[in-house]
Amino acid sequence: MGEVVSINAGMRGPEAEARCAACPARRSGLCAAADTGSELACRLGGLSERVTLEPGDVLVRQGDAARHVFAVVAGTLKVTRVMADGRAQISGFLSGGELLGLPGMECGTYVYEAVALTRTSVCRFNRDRLVVLTDDFPAVRRRLLAMTAGELAAAQEQMLLLGRKSAIEKVASFLLQLQAKAARRGVGGTRVQVPMSRAEIGDHLGLTIETVSRCVSKLKTAGSIRLVDTHTIEIRDPTALSELAAAA
Repeated sequence: MGEVVSINAGMRGPEAEARCAACPARRSGLCAAADTGSELACRLGGLSERVTLEPGDVLVRQGDAARHVFAVVAGTLKVTRVMADGRAQISGFLSGGELLGLPGMECGTYVYEAVALTRTSVCRFNRDRLVVLTDDFPAVRRRLLAMTAGELAAAQEQMLLLGRKSAIEKVASFLLQLQAKAARRGVGGTRVQVPMSRAEIGDHLGLTIETVSRCVSKLKTAGSIRLVDTHTIEIRDPTALSELAAAA
């Protein structure tokens, strides 16, 4: 796993509060349950350890004991499910503010593998200590429930996307999802960062790399998007993309 930097663990002073307050995922993730400077904010800061990963580093492996919950601070994680026969599918991509490990809090093991796509930093919370915190602070329990509900909604959307949408509808939906995630992190605008490869997008959407490339080319030709560089796409006609995404 990546380097563990315990920037907050055990601290209870202005330094810990300042680091947590400056976190780019502060208002979109688990810590949104706590007001800056509150007792809850201090407790959350004291529980967390910062983990830094380079591209390709494995954060968790499927089947390992789920001892931690992770909050993504910056960067992107690729989440993969492996079936009994060895086949694997990318079930999602997690970015700033999103949590990893919620299902493991109940079943005791991680149900997927998580690998860093980019240089990524996460806050690591001990599962048992986090459970105690939910008993002491109902706001944390409510926040975890809300984020669990969000995961369920995302899973249902993924089922619809895989089962009912055409290839170009899938790609349009995926780009809009990336834009919506960025907006929740406070990163607005028309440009969307796409750190994953065409092959990884295809694996996630149930498409071949060739089909993904054709769909991107069609959207570009139609004027719906513009390719800024290898990993940046500008959404030029969000209405057209929304109509495609909602077509199923």
